[in-house]
Amino acid sequence: MNAFEKIRLIRQLNKLTQTEFGDSLGISKATVSNLEKGKVPLPPYFVLLLKHIYNVDPKWLQDDSQEELDNRFYDKDREVENFEAKALCEKLLSLEEPYDVLAKNTIEQFYFAQQKQKSEK
Repeated sequence: MNAFEKIRLIRQLNKLTQTEFGDSLGISKATVSNLEKGKVPLPPYFVLLLKHIYNVDPKWLQDDSQEELDNRFYDKDREVENFEAKALCEKLLSLEEPYDVLAKNTIEQFYFAQQKQKSEK
């Protein structure tokens, strides 16, 4: 099961329509549909939102070999809950255009810069 199928599963397990799921994450129904179909790449900020809003373990989400549903939950005992990240997610969701787009793009740029730096080590 790939990440896109898991996104659909998360939405369905929470008994949400694509519109309701999108509203809870600050994205449109069309974006949810495109994510579930694998038409758009999975943005890093989206993974973070799923972790904090739906308690989804990012490792489970992004590992195609992980299909066990019991592993989908983020184990808060493995890591200390990061309340600052949760607060930032809430603030990100409350931003309106064009600020939300700017913030999401900035987060992605920092994420990719960090990944590049890690891979060069």
